[in-house]
Amino acid sequence: MKRKIFVILIMLSLVTVVFPLASTENNSIYQSRDENYIFALGEIIIKIKEGINLDIQETDGIINTGIQSIDSLNQKYQVWNIKQTILGVIQPKNLELSKSIGLDRFYTISIDDSINIHTAVEEYNNNPFIESAGLNVGGRAAANSPIFPNDAKFSWQWGLHCDGSNPPPKPGKADADIDAPEGWDIVTGDYNVVVAIIDKGI
Repeated sequence: MKRKIFVILIMLSLVTVVFPLASTENNSIYQSRDENYIFALGEIIIKIKEGINLDIQETDGIINTGIQSIDSLNQKYQVWNIKQTILGVIQPKNLELSKSIGLDRFYTISIDDSINIHTAVEEYNNNPFIESAGLNVGGRAAANSPIFPNDAKFSWQWGLHCDGSNPPPKPGKADADIDAPEGWDIVTGDYNVVVAIIDKGI
């Protein structure tokens, strides 16, 4: 039983860890916004419109893109870094496919932490060369009760909880699971705990 509880706690640390869309470079990485989500301080994710090319250069500590209206916003919000959000972090096996679905059009903009990030997001969203802009948001597990999450397909996760009534054709054997809900009754994670997964993927 003790070993089972230990396994549960290890799984909880993996399940409840927050994976941001882009890695952050600030010391103050996250700030609680409300009970439903957290976001990276000083970071905005933008998706530029198709056919728009950014010529990223630094001038007097401010990053410019070669597009005047975006550069005006960069100056206003003291943008000190712009990098590709997805393709700047991973190297896809099929680069052309990644570009065809627009993964190359996502950029992470780093602004001064003291600036009202919500106002900045709104202005970037209204820029005619930007398709969308938003906070660099992380997620957290949501639950209708202290035990079971509100995921409509949670019952399919027989490895987390199985009472023998999981959807056919494989309903599973009752209690052949890691007792995740019982673990969540004890703890559901802590934003102060940082978990690093060293692996090729999950």
